[in-house]
Amino acid sequence: MITLIETKNRDINGNAVFELRGKSTDTKPTVSFGGSTIGNGSSFFEIDTFKLFMYDGETGTWMTGDTEEV
Repeated sequence: MITLIETKNRDINGNAVFELRGKSTDTKPTVSFGGSTIGNGSSFFEIDTFKLFMYDGETGTWMTGDTEEV
């Protein structure tokens, strides 16, 4: 289950920048979450691995500091 912690600001295109949390086994949303387009710079924190992913709105992928794409 993915939990929305906070909807932060909007990106340059007006898309919501989310702060999301869930397990590594949860499918990370792409394109939209809760009816809103995912904004560039949104974050997803895996509570079981402690990995932080950032959303790249240009490529539509979640990336870590290791440049891992999901």
